[in-house]
Amino acid sequence: MFLATASGYVGYHKISQFGCSNAAFFTGYFALAHGLPSHVSVRKVLQALDKKALAHAFGQCFNA
Repeated sequence: MFLATASGYVGYHKISQFGCSNAAFFTGYFALAHGLPSHVSVRKVLQALDKKALAHAFGQCFNA
Protein backbone atom coordinates (compact mmCIF):
# COMPACT_ATOMS: atom_id res chain seq x y z
CA MET A 1 0.00 0.00 0.00
CA PHE A 2 2.87 2.32 0.75
CA LEU A 3 4.37 1.83 -2.72
CA ALA A 4 1.00 2.43 -4.36
CA THR A 5 0.28 5.67 -2.50
CA ALA A 6 3.87 6.85 -2.98
CA SER A 7 3.34 6.23 -6.71
CA GLY A 8 0.25 8.44 -6.76
CA TYR A 9 -2.47 5.78 -6.49
CA VAL A 10 -5.25 7.04 -4.24
CA GLY A 11 -8.29 5.08 -3.12
CA TYR A 12 -8.96 1.42 -2.47
CA HIS A 13 -9.64 0.47 -6.09
CA LYS A 14 -6.57 2.29 -7.41
CA ILE A 15 -4.30 0.74 -4.77
CA SER A 16 -5.67 -2.69 -5.68
CA GLN A 17 -5.10 -1.95 -9.39
CA PHE A 18 -1.49 -1.02 -8.59
CA GLY A 19 -1.05 -4.41 -6.93
CA CYS A 20 -2.49 -6.22 -9.93
CA SER A 21 -0.34 -4.23 -12.35
CA ASN A 22 2.77 -5.18 -10.37
CA ALA A 23 1.75 -8.72 -9.43
CA ALA A 24 4.92 -10.30 -10.80
CA PHE A 25 7.06 -8.06 -8.61
CA PHE A 26 5.05 -8.70 -5.44
CA THR A 27 4.75 -12.44 -5.88
CA GLY A 28 8.49 -12.58 -6.46
CA TYR A 29 9.19 -11.04 -3.06
CA PHE A 30 6.28 -12.17 -0.91
CA ALA A 31 4.65 -15.55 -0.35
CA LEU A 32 1.06 -14.66 -1.23
CA ALA A 33 -0.67 -18.00 -0.73
CA HIS A 34 -4.08 -16.45 -1.41
CA GLY A 35 -2.98 -14.01 -4.10
CA LEU A 36 -3.02 -10.24 -3.99
CA PRO A 37 -5.52 -8.56 -1.69
CA SER A 38 -8.73 -7.22 -3.17
CA HIS A 39 -9.83 -3.61 -2.83
CA VAL A 40 -12.09 -4.77 0.03
CA SER A 41 -9.08 -6.14 1.94
CA VAL A 42 -7.13 -2.96 1.23
CA ARG A 43 -10.02 -0.91 2.64
CA LYS A 44 -10.25 -3.05 5.78
CA VAL A 45 -6.52 -2.75 6.47
CA LEU A 46 -6.46 1.01 5.91
CA GLN A 47 -9.50 1.52 8.11
CA ALA A 48 -7.97 -0.57 10.90
CA LEU A 49 -4.72 1.42 10.99
CA ASP A 50 -4.14 3.86 13.83
CA LYS A 51 -3.38 6.84 11.62
CA LYS A 52 -1.87 8.98 14.38
CA ALA A 53 0.48 6.18 15.47
CA LEU A 54 1.47 5.52 11.86
CA ALA A 55 2.20 9.21 11.24
CA HIS A 56 4.25 9.33 14.44
CA ALA A 57 6.24 6.22 13.45
CA PHE A 58 6.99 7.64 9.99
CA GLY A 59 8.02 10.92 11.55
CA GLN A 60 10.39 9.12 13.92
CA CYS A 61 11.84 7.09 11.07
CA PHE A 62 12.55 10.05 8.80
CA ASN A 63 13.68 12.43 11.56
CA ALA A 64 16.21 9.99 12.99
